[in-house]
Amino acid sequence: MWSIVLFLAGCGSPDPEPPEATPGAIPGAIPGAIPGAIPQPTSRPQVRFSPPEGWIATPPSSPMRAAQYTVPAADGDTEETTVVVYWFEGSGGSVEANFKRWASQFSLEGGADPVTAATYEEIVLDLGKADLMELSGRFVAETSPGSGEKVDRAGYRLIGAVLQIGDGPYFVKMIGPEASVRAQRDAFLELLSSAE
Repeated sequence: MWSIVLFLAGCGSPDPEPPEATPGAIPGAIPGAIPGAIPQPTSRPQVRFSPPEGWIATPPSSPMRAAQYTVPAADGDTEETTVVVYWFEGSGGSVEANFKRWASQFSLEGGADPVTAATYEEIVLDLGKADLMELSGRFVAETSPGSGEKVDRAGYRLIGAVLQIGDGPYFVKMIGPEASVRAQRDAFLELLSSAE
């Protein structure tokens, strides 16, 4: 008897039409999501930094940037030197992985390995420790992740730091012409020490 009832229940109602496919849509994708987009932070960083005298705070150009600064150029330098503080809600990879990635953004004369050419140091801050990396060479990084477009700047220098503090880690990078970056090294360390 149940089979008759089930049979009758199935009769009389047409099969539902399958939903129309949206051209270019990825099956199972979240509507409105941008494929390949960088995840956006869901909270705000708790650690704050105070820029050294002469540094100009600029609005962060990405949600992953907690702070962004332009620093004074050394005499004769015409290209901008920037400092960016990145925060990825407590993630972002290991110190070693980040240092390797940052080093890979440089090309050195004679094909030298940028990872082994860089200098490394650990410093202690009021809130915790920071690992530093410094490297000079030809800066050949992508203009933005996944863009395929690269910058090519000879005579550049990077001072990068991974701060294991507060709700971090925080990733801080100063990149620009070598003379300007060298001239601002003490100010960079001052920025790191200002974390509260």
